[in-house]
Amino acid sequence: MIFTIGQKENNDIPLSFLNENNIYKICGIAIIVFVIMIPICDLLHLFPKSTLVLEALALTSFGTSWLVKG
Repeated sequence: MIFTIGQKENNDIPLSFLNENNIYKICGIAIIVFVIMIPICDLLHLFPKSTLVLEALALTSFGTSWLVKG
């Protein structure tokens, strides 16, 4: 939630669901979910290369939030 710190309230622009703070929160939740799913998928052998896929998805979520911030 550090990305949401320092955001000034702008009442001139109507807020939509896809504003910056919501994107940061969604990406943060996705990162946590993907990291938690790594050991679960390894234990249950859900699909091959699950660690690689889930880490790539977590990294993509981080990259998305980073690009929105930039």
